[in-house]
Amino acid sequence: MMSGLTTSSSAFHLELMKMRKRWRVRRIGANITGDVSYQSVGSEFPLSGHFDVQRSNDVENLKVILPLPLQSRGRLFVFLCEGEQMMPDASNWTKLCQTVCSDLPFRSATNALLPQWHTTLELAREYLYTKELFLLVVLKREPV
Repeated sequence: MMSGLTTSSSAFHLELMKMRKRWRVRRIGANITGDVSYQSVGSEFPLSGHFDVQRSNDVENLKVILPLPLQSRGRLFVFLCEGEQMMPDASNWTKLCQTVCSDLPFRSATNALLPQWHTTLELAREYLYTKELFLLVVLKREPV
């Protein structure tokens, strides 16, 4: 019985070490938390990128718990207009976006070599990046 517990515990710690190689993870009291935001490199985006790490009894030993806003997925499309070209009017905008969206699937993050928690954190970071880029463009009204 003790060896099963030890194996589970060592597998959890090995997964945690893998996570720490790529993500900012720290222990605060009895909790393990992490951050997928870009605030360490100067981002001023107000949405927090904090997540919690828990031990899991599934096939994977780690479970990542994201706040609800980070569980979303988003896309940012940029249309470049040259010279006298005009942006589509509002009536055609929805149709254009639906066409583009159907042609470009979300990035498939289903790599069998990567654990599920890694995919989850990558998608959360991608969402934060998209939201921050959109906020910068809208607030500054400057081309990117």
